[in-house]
Amino acid sequence: MRNKILLLTLLCLIQGCTVLGMVVDSQFPTKDNNDNNDNSESFSEMGFKADIELSKSVIYDQPLPGNEPKILTGCKSLKGKKQVECYQVSSQLNKSLREHAKQ
Repeated sequence: MRNKILLLTLLCLIQGCTVLGMVVDSQFPTKDNNDNNDNSESFSEMGFKADIELSKSVIYDQPLPGNEPKILTGCKSLKGKKQVECYQVSSQLNKSLREHAKQ
């Protein structure tokens, strides 16, 4: 019984964006000008896509789209003249930060 309740609760949470989109669609219906706006979606369709992305994120343990970790790059990834310029800019910034931090 406990597993059924947990499963039902999870299903309700997963479908939350779709339900919210349906509520918004019922309050603010979209205009049916499909010939002018081929890429227009209803709120329930957008909510369904959001639910799918959330489910994929949870199942595959991946970050949500647009929320990926940023890849830090440093001067070591550069080569030749670009690496030298990067180290010069870096040292100038460090020097400037030290001067302003003393004030």
